[in-house]
Amino acid sequence: MYALEKKSEHPLSEAVIHYLGECEAVQLSRFESHPGRGVSGVIKGISFHVGSLNFMKKLGIPTDETLQNKYKEWSEKAMTILCFSDDNRHFAALALSDKIKTSSSKAVMELKQEGMDIYMLTGDSGSSAKAGTQQVDIEHHQAAMLPGSKRDFVISLQKAV
Repeated sequence: MYALEKKSEHPLSEAVIHYLGECEAVQLSRFESHPGRGVSGVIKGISFHVGSLNFMKKLGIPTDETLQNKYKEWSEKAMTILCFSDDNRHFAALALSDKIKTSSSKAVMELKQEGMDIYMLTGDSGSSAKAGTQQVDIEHHQAAMLPGSKRDFVISLQKAV
């Protein structure tokens, strides 16, 4: 997991690397980024993946009931979940959460007073997005979005103005 996250450009990778501590990264013979989904790499001929549960499902990696239940529990707490697997099974899952700045609620309130509609666009699950928006009183959210979908959504809002 460390070797894959060390090569990732996703902002969460820094948190994962920090959590795992200083490790000796094994040599990857291949690395591939799947924007908005996760990363994959090959170590000693075996493919490994780090990413969302949806990414793991897309790869056809079986998910057991325990992981699905944890995923649901963590999502309801506005946490982002990263799974670590090879092509056949999951090895670990990490749940990360953003610390919402104390000034965020105030900023949202001030923007609303100016008549603005506030949207949160995220790659996280719907329940995670809903929990996050409730923390700062944002009415609108779009979840499970890939980077291109976020761009398209913003463009559609700009055209509507």
